[in-house]
Amino acid sequence: MINILLLIYITISTVGLVGMKFADKLLSATFILSGLLYGIGAAFWLYILRNNNISIAFPIVTSGLIITTTIAGVLIFNESITFAKLLGLSFIISGIIIVASTSN
Repeated sequence: MINILLLIYITISTVGLVGMKFADKLLSATFILSGLLYGIGAAFWLYILRNNNISIAFPIVTSGLIITTTIAGVLIFNESITFAKLLGLSFIISGIIIVASTSN
């Protein structure tokens, strides 16, 4: 169950962050809706924290957000990705696998 909640949180938060960056004005509909979506993600995060070990949830969420926002940056905003970034992301993914596989 925690894995599904973590994926939902990461997805909602990433879409909210990308939407806020994509918005042309601070008070535009895109920015406001993205902010609301990010807020819904925060509610998921609070639920996750109350019902799971923070030592497992936090590394997975932080790493997941780094990975998804990097992918969004490359695909949506045409940001560059270097070998060093790819290497770092591979270490992050390895860490997520290790932490997730050792959780109870």
